Amino acid sequence: MKTNIKETVDHKVHIGARSTVSPEQIVLLKSDSNYTTIILNDGSSIFSSTTMGIIEKRLEGYNFFRINRSTVVNTHYVTRTKHKKEDGVVISFSLNGFPKILKISRRRKESFYKLINAN
Repeated sequence: MKTNIKETVDHKVHIGARSTVSPEQIVLLKSDSNYTTIILNDGSSIFSSTTMGIIEKRLEGYNFFRINRSTVVNTHYVTRTKHKKEDGVVISFSLNGFPKILKISRRRKESFYKLINAN
């Protein structure tokens, strides 16, 4: 059976300005205009002048999903999903033992569930 997930043995992704990071270390990307904050699994963050769209393209095939206009998450760190009528779909994941809750946009909800259920 063939999957679309890239092998990540010692593979690093260029995130801008002479910086590379292993995709497994990235928990999420947060956009701020033309800048991107990359949050890593050890709790540290990297501020990059590369746009989130460019970094997202470099991470294709590594189980990353754009849940809304300004956030891309690594689906390996998603601990649960919850449907709330007033908030839409909410996902949570643990970052250094502290849960973080993010909203998924309505139009991306269905494709997010397909990706989560496929894995």
